[in-house]
Amino acid sequence: MVHDRIKNNHGLTLVEVLVAMVIIGVALVPVMSIFPAGLFTYTKAGADTLAINLAQGIMEEVMANPYDTIVSRPATIYPGLHFQFEIIVLDYNPARRIKEVRVAVWPQDDPAKRTQVVTLVRGR
Repeated sequence: MVHDRIKNNHGLTLVEVLVAMVIIGVALVPVMSIFPAGLFTYTKAGADTLAINLAQGIMEEVMANPYDTIVSRPATIYPGLHFQFEIIVLDYNPARRIKEVRVAVWPQDDPAKRTQVVTLVRGR
């Protein structure tokens, strides 16, 4: 009786193995396509966060200066990073000595991806 079970156990046929491989392959393609999209989103979010942090840091440096020394500054490469920034100062309300300060930061290779931080400054 035991010998009959061993004789009938032939294993998997080539067709069964191929069908299993096709099923696994079809199931894995959508799962594997998620990884490049996730990596792209992660990279973009990191660059956006860096740009925002740079803009806020530059704005803090500008705000630490006396009112009369806050002036526009042309596009400049941020040291050590592949970003450029510029500071734009506009007279928002000259009668009340209020200036609008804009700090724009963008990757050197893509000026269209500008990140801006804007605030108002009042002199005494």
